Amino acid sequence: MRLLRTGPYEPGCEKFELIERFGSQIPEYAILSHTWGDDEVTYEHVRAPTAFERRLLSNDSETTYEHIRDQNVRKCKAYSKVVGAMRQAASEGHEHIWIDTCCIDKSSSAELSEAINSMYAWYQKAEVCYAVLDGVPGPDAADFEVEFKASRWFTRGWTLQELLAPKRVVFFGRLATGSWVMLGDRRSLRYLISRCTRISSQCLRDLEELDDASADIAQKMSWAAGRETTREEDLAYCLLGLFSVNMPLLYGEGPRAFMRLQEEIMKISDDRSIFAWMHEPSQDALECGFEQRISYEHLRDSELRELKYIGPAFEGLDPKTLLLWVDTSHGLLADSPKAFRNSGGVGRWPNSFTKQLPYHMTNRGLSISLPLKPMSEDASQKLYLADIGCRLLSPLNDEEESGEGAPICVYLKRKGSPGVDQFARIRCEKLAWIPEEDTFTRAWGELTGIFVRQSDT
Repeated sequence: MRLLRTGPYEPGCEKFELIERFGSQIPEYAILSHTWGDDEVTYEHVRAPTAFERRLLSNDSETTYEHIRDQNVRKCKAYSKVVGAMRQAASEGHEHIWIDTCCIDKSSSAELSEAINSMYAWYQKAEVCYAVLDGVPGPDAADFEVEFKASRWFTRGWTLQELLAPKRVVFFGRLATGSWVMLGDRRSLRYLISRCTRISSQCLRDLEELDDASADIAQKMSWAAGRETTREEDLAYCLLGLFSVNMPLLYGEGPRAFMRLQEEIMKISDDRSIFAWMHEPSQDALECGFEQRISYEHLRDSELRELKYIGPAFEGLDPKTLLLWVDTSHGLLADSPKAFRNSGGVGRWPNSFTKQLPYHMTNRGLSISLPLKPMSEDASQKLYLADIGCRLLSPLNDEEESGEGAPICVYLKRKGSPGVDQFARIRCEKLAWIPEEDTFTRAWGELTGIFVRQSDT
């Protein structure tokens, strides 16, 4: 990795000296977290000159490459942000700082891939992270909380790991004048940050709590659900460190990047909450109210009474209409972190199976063994509930019907006649949970080995 030297410099005389490519002996450093603008200070602005560039200026003793470079850097809109970070680090005794825009040569695909795969670790190892929120006034301002929660910093994909990875995060507001004002740190602002991010205040207060939360994939995905990145692939790449996986970057692959991320997670984790996602309802589905697209018989009333639903969509609809809604066939993996928006209360349930077998991706789709329960009286027996080995971690409604601890199920459809082991997930707008654990346990049989293809194409 590269680091910028912070000085000491006289005010207005800051230089941009990059310390190149440390090996294992990395000195202590601060790190900057910020949102990018239109005119950032980049590696090209601050890099050392090539031998050819030095020769061009060798006959002019009055002008150096560094002098011309520093003049050009001062014209960038983000100049004050970079200098502000350097000054803040120097004032706290840090001789080096890492700033992504300055310290990564993005013209090198190999270096960019290494940086993105290593970035979470770089934030973890920093002595302090300065999170800069443009336009947020000081904590004494009347509109502080409103402006803090509205900050663009809380909407970007990359800043999630920058909030969670460092041992210490200090927030600064950067005013229109370019001056910085301290807002607080991750611990002191944890309740306000929790309202912005839906990350529990306990996780934000205690790094051990944060480590414990890493077990629940659905919960962590829900933290990323409302965030955006400039490039579609970065919705997956910005989560690599959060899930402790590495993979090559393939810009241009589109949504396939998120699919690859989930496949890598499955190689190192048996947490089946990765399957506990829900699609947002399509406009067509809302307009037709489900009535026109029912393709299965009504279920037994006893089964209807046992089932409850997770997710805000379609509340108030007749339960039979809802239950019989058949979505387009899908696999068990989500298309985007956005599908986990309402899955933050779902987590793994290690005791749900007496015997849990490994699962993996094959050329026939995901190979997995699940307890299945037929959900239709139709003789073809194509519609099933599948226990995915998860439970509700927190109450959904009131105390009488909280659902806490209840098993979570998804809907599967057999792709063919009885005996065929190819299935697809349907009704992807909902997850089902069954309140009575005893009823659930008695009603389900042995594990069934199935294949679930991600798509029909």
